Amino acid sequence: MLELSNYARQLPAAIRSRYEEKIRMCAGIDPLTLDDDETVVDVNMYPKVECTDIKDYLVGRTSFVTREQFKAHKALEAHNFLTSGWVDERRLKHLEAGNVIVLGKIKHSQRMNAECLHPWLLVRQDGEVIAAHCTCMAGLGEACSHIGAVLFYLEAVVKHRDSLACTGKEDAWMPAYCRNLDCVPITEVGFSSAKARKRRLDEGQPSSTRARRLSQPLTLRPTKELWEAFLTDMSSARGRPAFFLLLDNYADAYIPAAAKFQSVLLTCTKMVPYHRGTPC
Repeated sequence: MLELSNYARQLPAAIRSRYEEKIRMCAGIDPLTLDDDETVVDVNMYPKVECTDIKDYLVGRTSFVTREQFKAHKALEAHNFLTSGWVDERRLKHLEAGNVIVLGKIKHSQRMNAECLHPWLLVRQDGEVIAAHCTCMAGLGEACSHIGAVLFYLEAVVKHRDSLACTGKEDAWMPAYCRNLDCVPITEVGFSSAKARKRRLDEGQPSSTRARRLSQPLTLRPTKELWEAFLTDMSSARGRPAFFLLLDNYADAYIPAAAKFQSVLLTCTKMVPYHRGTPC
């Protein structure tokens, strides 16, 4: 059994039936029965309503305005409600399905002492309008200037919210907290600048170090016989290649004499006495 508001109980039968359908979309909640304790007012939780979402609803789904009228939407009465400051109390109720109930309160532009109108909308997080209603006469048709005013308000606030610089948001300039830092091979660490990564992205090249490495042709390792022949040739050539220090079979030639014959030097020091002024 649906719990209806006093407003819904007084609706004509046909309109009430449609109203109950919209309540079922709202998980059985009549938005007009929600108290302040059951809703929140948080700009960061507003659904991402954009101009295309408003056009889809007011022009495409409800035909409240024509395509030509929406091109000059700033001249619409709905937009005038927003710029005149008549939109008030934008409260939210998040549902388990991920949708959001948006409740508004619109003041009368001509009758300041009259009771405010209460439009509400069911909106997806991406901005798509699922259903809407308003307590005005035109709102019975699920589209009116008051519903449009709430939509234009959401669009304006979301646009301002998303365009804020990092210094305008709380702690947004700080790096994200990282509890665990995974270790990766140095070959997978990217040291390229942001400009270089963007250039590679524009050119269609892999942006990550790992992706670039995987996209390169695979270099075959030499066979054991070929590698031994290479080392033999290098050891017999003139000079002392430094990389031989890393090879067990060739590193002995690079040990300093003082370290190699340390025991012999200690024995000589003990056997030959040292006298001041006498050469060793």
